[in-house]
Amino acid sequence: MGSLVASNGNYSSSSGQENLRAGSVLVALSTISVLLRIWVRISQRQRPQAHDCFCILALLLFCAQNGLLINFIVKYGVFDTGPPLQHDDVVELLKTTWICEFIFGGVITSVKLSILLFYYSIFSINKMFRKATYIVGALCIVWFIITTFIIAFQCDPVDAFWNQLDSTLVCLNTTHFLLGYEITNLLLDVAILCMPLGMLRQLQLSLPRKISLWVIFILAGLVCIASIVRLRAIYPLPNPTEDFNFGVLMLWGEIQSGLAIVCACLPTLGPLFQSTPNARKVVRSWFGLPSVHSTKSRIVSGQQAKTSDTSKPARSWPQAEEQHYPHYTRASGSWIRVDENASDTFPLKPIAAQDNSSSSRDLERN
Repeated sequence: MGSLVASNGNYSSSSGQENLRAGSVLVALSTISVLLRIWVRISQRQRPQAHDCFCILALLLFCAQNGLLINFIVKYGVFDTGPPLQHDDVVELLKTTWICEFIFGGVITSVKLSILLFYYSIFSINKMFRKATYIVGALCIVWFIITTFIIAFQCDPVDAFWNQLDSTLVCLNTTHFLLGYEITNLLLDVAILCMPLGMLRQLQLSLPRKISLWVIFILAGLVCIASIVRLRAIYPLPNPTEDFNFGVLMLWGEIQSGLAIVCACLPTLGPLFQSTPNARKVVRSWFGLPSVHSTKSRIVSGQQAKTSDTSKPARSWPQAEEQHYPHYTRASGSWIRVDENASDTFPLKPIAAQDNSSSSRDLERN
């Protein structure tokens, strides 16, 4: 949402246009990223996983947030030069801001959980990483519950947030609350960003894969930068009745949410550039990790090799016509090789079946 009342007391149409353009572009990019993510799942004939569902939820909330902001911009003529906002307009603005704070918390928490669940599906082979994922995920959920409760009941009564603009006795200090809100959010973002770095250092990847992974993490770092800029816009929070400027605050909130959704989808789009029909196997291969199925296959085959009887052939020779394989002869339904040059080997030519009487006569004759 734009800067609705500037220091000169006029509407700032340029700021409103910036927010409108930024919101439209970010919604489009986020939607394309999530649709590509879903298309990868469908093309690989796999059901959406939990991290996909959280990303879809984040997109829906982000679209709702931008819808509220665009509605306010269009409804109150932010693109036209006019007098400062009246009291009723400020009330509507604060209502919109109050609702958007709930939605913003839902967006970034959904993105955080989506990224953590994706990490878990890739790096869960490491026990310490699994524990770290559980801990950070629990912190994200606790953070969302606490901040949602504080946003809802920061004023007593609740409508004092937008109805009693001059009252400081019934509401929490908004500046201090938003400052703590953004600092804790930034710390969680940094923790999630740094979690897989130790795992990535242990992987032996080709140069193109290393570059692609680092590009993804650089883009994810932009989310932290957006959080810092938004933090700078919050402190100190302007007085809505005197010099009210929500333009930068809401703009960087949109950028932070949109970039978070796009960056959460980027690691899952690796199969778009692969031809293997198994999406999870491709993603694990893309990160240089063996698949669980291949690991189990190697373990099972090793156990079978240890317990197999060496006196028996591993498998019979495939049956084929004798004229195509002159060095193999058929005996009792299987195929055996005939070594015609070696003199110290047993003759492996087929022996005609004899009954017991003929065998006993041969023994008596000898």
